[in-house]
Parts: sequence; C-alpha cells; structure tokens
Amino acid sequence: MKKYLIIAAWSIFSISLLWAMYEVKVSQEHHIMHTPLILIDTPQEMVFLKQEDILYRLNTKGIKTEHVKKKEINTAYIEKIIEKMPEVETVKVYTELNGNWTIQLKIRRPIARIINNVGESFYLDDKGKTMPLSSIYTARVIPVNGFIGTKITHKPAKKIINNDSLKSISKLDQVYAITDYVCNDPFLFAQISQIFVEQNGDFVLIPRVGGQKIIFGKVENDTIVKNRFDKLKIFYQKAMPIAGWNTYSKINLKFKQQIVCTKK
Repeated sequence: MKKYLIIAAWSIFSISLLWAMYEVKVSQEHHIMHTPLILIDTPQEMVFLKQEDILYRLNTKGIKTEHVKKKEINTAYIEKIIEKMPEVETVKVYTELNGNWTIQLKIRRPIARIINNVGESFYLDDKGKTMPLSSIYTARVIPVNGFIGTKITHKPAKKIINNDSLKSISKLDQVYAITDYVCNDPFLFAQISQIFVEQNGDFVLIPRVGGQKIIFGKVENDTIVKNRFDKLKIFYQKAMPIAGWNTYSKINLKFKQQIVCTKK
C-alpha cells in the first residue's frame, strides 16, 4: 500500500510540475516584449544602416516591433528579411525570458566604388559582392571606372574568378583582386586614389602624389597582383625619393622583374 502511495505522490508531483511548466510557457508566450535592442557592427564607422532604418523596413514587411507578444516573434523569419537587406552581411535574432529581444547584425564593408559603362554606380565589398549606394552615407573607398561592363545584378566576383566565360565579359574579378590587395596594405591604400580600366583591358592606377599613370595591366591571378605591387612598393620606397615624384609620366608594371618608366 505504501508503495502505491509513493507512486501516486510522484505522479501528482510530476503532473503538477508539467502543468506549472506549461503555465509558465503560456505566460511567456503571451508576455508583451519590449522594442528590440538593435546592435549594429559597423566596419570603420561606415553607417549604411541605423536602428530606425531596420525598424522601418521590418514594419513595411508587416513585422511588429512594439507591443508584440513573444509567440508572435518569428526569429527565423525576421533573420531572413534582414539578410535580404543589401547592406547586411550577417544577422542573428534572439529573445530572452525577461521580455527583451535583440537583433544583432553586421554591415558589409565596401572596398571599391564602381562606375560601369552604362553609368551605374555601386560598391564592391570585401567578400567580392556588389551592393548599392546608400542615401545616408558615402564610403571613402577607391573609385574604379572606365570600360567596365559589369552591372550591379551580376554574379559575385569570386564566382566570376572561377568561370572563364564570365571572366571574358566582366572585369569585376580583376577589380576585386586589385582593390582587396590595396585595402589590406596601408602603404598602398595611402598611395592609390583611383583605378581606371582601359579599352584594351589594362588597369591603370592613379596615385595621390606625382600625377603619373601606373600601368598595372591585366590580372590573371593573385600572384601577379602581389608581384606587381611588390615591385611598385620597392620603386616608391627606393627609386622615387632619388628620381623625384614628378619625374615620370608613366610607370609600367606589366613586364616581369622590371619596371619601365616614361619621363615627362
């Protein structure tokens, strides 16, 4: 008899515990949540999106962010909406028991501004993807113009790099290879102010000092990019201080193991 009483007591306790947990869950699901905390990881203070922009865009998609019950917050769906925003690289949305919920996102970092053949202007980010210009912020990045057929709706640069047919009609892969290298080298980033693509496909770099054209040529792979920039850095550091910054009109890096200069 005592055994049955113990079993009955444990059964009642278990049922009571499960019921209490259910009540807590129901209470939490109907809990009114605060306005979300929005944490934006902005690279180099590039403010392409603000908190109010996120809230406004979510509201236009029919997503409530004020006086909303916890059960009404579909974190996975909200993440998908924000991921489609062209300025956003990654996003995480999560709720807490205390009535708080958080939207945490990282903004993409542009490394070049491209002006193509048809007058479109857009950014290329550090992952090789195109992104539109912003109405609230203009990034100080390397401008690239000239004979560029790539449009903003084109495939990412990294896909182009591995596709010969795409490479033949686009310069985006080469733009990415050059600008990514420059942006990761403080010395070069301080020197190069603009990049122009010639009709024959050669890339021409315009420095901030000296007024000469740096003929970089075409880019078949990353090794070529590194070798040519290594030559340019040595030339800048050792030859230019002696020859003078205004001596040459052209500096040609296309030839192996040498630099060909044209005097003004």
